[in-house]
Amino acid sequence: MGGWDQDDLVLIPMAPARRKVLGERALSGRLVNGMAIKIKMPELVSSAEKEIRELLRQRNRLRTSQENDFWIRNQTEALETRAESSRTMSLLLVGVGIFFGFYPARKASRLDPIDALRRE
Repeated sequence: MGGWDQDDLVLIPMAPARRKVLGERALSGRLVNGMAIKIKMPELVSSAEKEIRELLRQRNRLRTSQENDFWIRNQTEALETRAESSRTMSLLLVGVGIFFGFYPARKASRLDPIDALRRE
């Protein structure tokens, strides 16, 4: 569903969500659930993130000592995570392949050929 972590997803009807979970901001129509922002030049991503973070902290009236009450995620981080997962899976599959190829071959090479043929 949308590429989100399913552990972070809760589905409830909107009316009870507005009244009981989301509070006044949702009732007033001022609640923003998400934004997608496209930066034209990759070298501007980090400065854009910084400006967006500062603006959201200001709009949410967060003090310097308070943690952000929002997330900023970017495609670069998601792609790097996906690439790292792919590399890990590749290494794991190579390791499994080596084990299941090498181990039986090594075991067979240590057997006496005559005894090995008798067991088949």
